Amino acid sequence: MQTDGSINITYPIINDFSKIDYNEYIKLIVPFDNNTIYYEDNVWKAKQSGDIPSYGIKDSDLNKAYIDKQDDKYIVKTSQDIILKQDKLVSGENIKTINGNSLLGNGDISISVGNDWEFVDTSDFKPATEYQIKDFDSSKFKYKIWCQFSILPYMFVETFKDFDIGCGIVWYIDTNGLISSYDNVNIVNLKIERKLVS
Repeated sequence: MQTDGSINITYPIINDFSKIDYNEYIKLIVPFDNNTIYYEDNVWKAKQSGDIPSYGIKDSDLNKAYIDKQDDKYIVKTSQDIILKQDKLVSGENIKTINGNSLLGNGDISISVGNDWEFVDTSDFKPATEYQIKDFDSSKFKYKIWCQFSILPYMFVETFKDFDIGCGIVWYIDTNGLISSYDNVNIVNLKIERKLVS
């Protein structure tokens, strides 16, 4: 750095490909040769190829999924190389998938929401103090039940497999799927979902 705050930069000789030495304060030493980097139109450029010089990398630095070593040269794998090897995996190795589609490969992978709750048909519902859930089976399903009452806003209960009784503030559901309110309060609106459990 000069006294005026500027930096002197001297450019290397074009044929000196072993180092770039700007001055005693700024020094960059990079192992490369004419096959890796070259000087053209006052710009240093890297040659585009699949080979990486073996002296610039250690085997321990490599992710073997993306870089191979053949004849003491490192070869960058293309996505096509990886796709071709998918069907030839060694036993015990995994490829991650989403909805059965491989993460390696071309194109989009669709992801569904995966909501396994289903609505229970309540088309026969009429405001009353009781309601029998259609096809109720607490040994196979757990239930989410929303009830609105004539004197209260919506109340919610979620059951679990083989539950004994589910209770809300003014209502309950028994093991046969009968929803009942206390003190003859009418259920005026109802929504029920169920989910298969193992």
